[in-house]
Amino acid sequence: MLLDKYKKIIAAFIFAFVAVSAFAADTSALVKKQLTAAEDAMDEGDIETAYKKVNGALQMMNDAEPALKASVVSEAKLIYSQKLEEILAKYDGAAMSDIKVMLEKYPDVRNTKIEKLLGQIEEKQKIEAENQRKAELAA
Repeated sequence: MLLDKYKKIIAAFIFAFVAVSAFAADTSALVKKQLTAAEDAMDEGDIETAYKKVNGALQMMNDAEPALKASVVSEAKLIYSQKLEEILAKYDGAAMSDIKVMLEKYPDVRNTKIEKLLGQIEEKQKIEAENQRKAELAA
């Protein structure tokens, strides 16, 4: 009777281990799929789709292996830089706010280029706001 209880406990642990392993494998496959979609979108010059796909990969990468995490973060740095260069060329407040939120959520994506672009965008916005204020005062 005691042996049957041990068998049941061991069977439950084995089942739980297999279920967790299968979930982790599925998650890695989904992360790879999102990463590939982001890379394909970048190849096509579709930065907005690439940005959405890499964010999907970032959100799911907790259970992924370290090499896959590094690939996602590396691709995210490239995509975020491209997205910020677009915002620098043509300001979009909603996109800028979204990037700031995502960078807070995923600090590993931050690098010196991204920080520099964020600073340039903020400086450009200050100058444009000051110029607009001066124009309104002159009118």
